Amino acid sequence: MNKDLMVKENNNIRRTIVKRINEFNKHKRERDNINKIVQDYKEKRLAEVSRMRNIIAELKELNKAKDSIPAEDANELKKIINRKEWFFQINALPIKDEEVIINEIKLLRRRLKSAQEKNNVSRKIQGLISDLEKTRRKHNEFHELVIKKAGESNEQSSLMRVVQKSIKDLKKEGKRVRHSLKKMEEKDKLRISNERNIIKEKQDAVIEKLKKNKKLTTDDLLIFQK
Repeated sequence: MNKDLMVKENNNIRRTIVKRINEFNKHKRERDNINKIVQDYKEKRLAEVSRMRNIIAELKELNKAKDSIPAEDANELKKIINRKEWFFQINALPIKDEEVIINEIKLLRRRLKSAQEKNNVSRKIQGLISDLEKTRRKHNEFHELVIKKAGESNEQSSLMRVVQKSIKDLKKEGKRVRHSLKKMEEKDKLRISNERNIIKEKQDAVIEKLKKNKKLTTDDLLIFQK
């Protein structure tokens, strides 16, 4: 390969390296942007984990409270209370019997209040279970997004490694070409130096001929035109 072609090759390598560096930076920017999104999804996922833990802790407390309340049918208790109140209202009873019924109704009302409280706790538990399921779905959605975006980030990192290797190979090739160019230039310099020395020797020889009034040849005359 001649010098001009080697210079052209070296310039092409330089341009290609610049192009590859731009590609590398583009992939890096893309990866960094994706990593920011991944971090955002991770924080949101972590927030959902925290919510789930809080809901589960609240569910444990409510279940504990529910278990401490006797299980009774609030509707059935209402019917019993209504029957006793109706019986109390339509019948003229001795004071002693009235007191018994009044105390029974009071006790039944306390039991009804507990039964209603148990029902309220049960409704809260069902609401929390629904919230827990929604939170779990959100967590899973963010988890899937983290996995998806992390995969995209890895793809960009892989592309960066490919481009980086290409840059490394190109730099190595450029170094080889420049080394060859340098050797070629050194060889040219040596050749030119030798040629100049030869011409100088010939010119000195012609000058000696002139000093000695010797006849000059055509080559002797042409030597000073070089």
